[in-house]
Amino acid sequence: MGQKLKLKFAVRLLVSIFLLGILIYIAGPAQIYKELINSRLDYNFAGFILILTGTFAAVYRWYIIMNELDFPKTPFLFYFKSYFRGIFFNQLLPSSIGGDAVKVIDTAKQLGCKKREAFVGVLIDRGLGIAGIFLLNLIFNNMAQGFLPKSSYYILNIISFSGTAGFIVFMFLHKIEYLNRFKFYQVISIPSKALWTVMAGLKKTFLQVILSLSIHIFTFAGVYMIARAFGVDLPLYAFMVIMPPVILLTIIPISLAGWGVREVSMVSLLSYSGIAQETALSISIIFGFTYVIQGLLGLYFFINSKKEINNES
Repeated sequence: MGQKLKLKFAVRLLVSIFLLGILIYIAGPAQIYKELINSRLDYNFAGFILILTGTFAAVYRWYIIMNELDFPKTPFLFYFKSYFRGIFFNQLLPSSIGGDAVKVIDTAKQLGCKKREAFVGVLIDRGLGIAGIFLLNLIFNNMAQGFLPKSSYYILNIISFSGTAGFIVFMFLHKIEYLNRFKFYQVISIPSKALWTVMAGLKKTFLQVILSLSIHIFTFAGVYMIARAFGVDLPLYAFMVIMPPVILLTIIPISLAGWGVREVSMVSLLSYSGIAQETALSISIIFGFTYVIQGLLGLYFFINSKKEINNES
């Protein structure tokens, strides 16, 4: 790991420790421990299964995308293992290589393509995921008017509408023939054309929209079940409103795997519904650990891949 990368890692680690430290201090370590110990295991397990189902759906979406882009046919199991290896690198391995980079490297090696070609497929998958969050938030934020303060409601609507509209516009940018003559524009036109290929036609669009929404619905329903484990009686739609901005904030690369940022966001948004800080923080911690567990499965696949390489050599 280079010096700059070490510095970035150290800064992210400090941000996570700082934010988590402040929240734990304010909520009280004893109160948080009590919340975690008294939470219901059955609801927590149900939440984990729902979140895991969302991850399976995300793997399937990536598999569909790569097939639509005419990459060499590869078994679904490859994408499954690579996706979970990516989660392992994101969650458990202090490294300069992120989960998306792992998927790019895996794909380029497995399919015999260039890394920049594999990157386009991974980028489209990530873009569809973010677009799904925007669209879901736009739908439920308007279905549940009055749940959040008016200022938050309007801000989230503007962000979600802009994000959804921006995604649609991006899909058509490659069609601007005049700009395609410039080399720098290829950075935009190549992924734009790839996105068009994945989404072209009503059937393809419907499939990708349903998959992208389903992934987040399963995940947020999982958070709802985790909240039930702590005695929180908010309706399911409340988490469809709260969780999209939480996820969007955790994507910002200022902390390790979103730790700290996620907790601050959830504590802040759940406070609008009168949920105690220690309860909201405990829900967020369990939610975070569902991905740590998935990362352990990725670790298993990572170790096995190393063994296979050693056996081949």
